[in-house]
Amino acid sequence: MLALLLAARGEVVSVSRMVEELWWGDAPTRAVVSLQVYVSHPRRVLEPARERRAPARVLVTVARGYALRMPADAVDAGRFETLLAEARAVSSTDPGRARVLLRSGLDLWRGPAYAEFVGEPWAQPEMMRLEELRLGAREPLLDVTVRGGDAAEAVADGRRCGPQTGRRGPRRPARRGRRDAAPVEQRHRHDCWRRAVRRGAAARRQPGAAR
Repeated sequence: MLALLLAARGEVVSVSRMVEELWWGDAPTRAVVSLQVYVSHPRRVLEPARERRAPARVLVTVARGYALRMPADAVDAGRFETLLAEARAVSSTDPGRARVLLRSGLDLWRGPAYAEFVGEPWAQPEMMRLEELRLGAREPLLDVTVRGGDAAEAVADGRRCGPQTGRRGPRRPARRGRRDAAPVEQRHRHDCWRRAVRRGAAARRQPGAAR
């Protein structure tokens, strides 16, 4: 349930949609009551100091739905996006700082996003969006590494452009609507490697390039 709300990135998810997604279209008669119970438990964990009957501020009720209202850096995905934005902001003026920020962001990854929900249609857009960002962060990393004079490291970074292969959680059977991220990963891997080799070779030809 929390993953479903987290994937919505602060937007309200209606009760009807949550019931549909959580019970795969086969909800029990008292599904809404069960959902309310499910919501109450993480609320206590997320806001342990909240007084009884005080309105929630993190896992909030909005009209006929729920939403997670958390700071961007409360989860790794948010921290990664913040670091990526900071790196882009300083890339042209301080490539060394940009390189540190990009590496810090990429180091947060421990496997594919939402891997345990790979068969869930609701997870696919956010999985694809985050994977595109991860793979897209490799190119600016190559750029600032080459501009910093470390051509050999740029080529090594290019070899690490492939998809994450961290341990996955248990997988559910795939449902209709699933999209496959493999073609995206393969395309980015090829493009990233090609750029790394080209940039590394160009950097080595420059006078004073790092050896």
